[in-house]
Amino acid sequence: MAGKRARNATRGRRHDTVTAAALPEEIALSVAATGREPGVSAESAAVRDLDAVERDAIRTAIARRQGNLTMVANDLRISKSTLYLKIDKYGLNPTLRQARQHDR
Repeated sequence: MAGKRARNATRGRRHDTVTAAALPEEIALSVAATGREPGVSAESAAVRDLDAVERDAIRTAIARRQGNLTMVANDLRISKSTLYLKIDKYGLNPTLRQARQHDR
């Protein structure tokens, strides 16, 4: 039913943009909850969301394995060199230091 409403919301318009006001309430609320600014593409927001998920997964694995990067890389099924790159990318060196200090 929601798909039908979304299609009807664009009928007769000359562009393909659907505003939140034209969407069913449950979808409009979901869009509003993302906190995405107008003009930010869904793809761009999805990449940022994926980055956040990846950063959180790495942070959690570092804490769980007390900074043992060999074990973290194995848990995440990535190479250790890729893990180092991602730690730098997401600024997780303080998290790594903290996890290693808890181990001592």
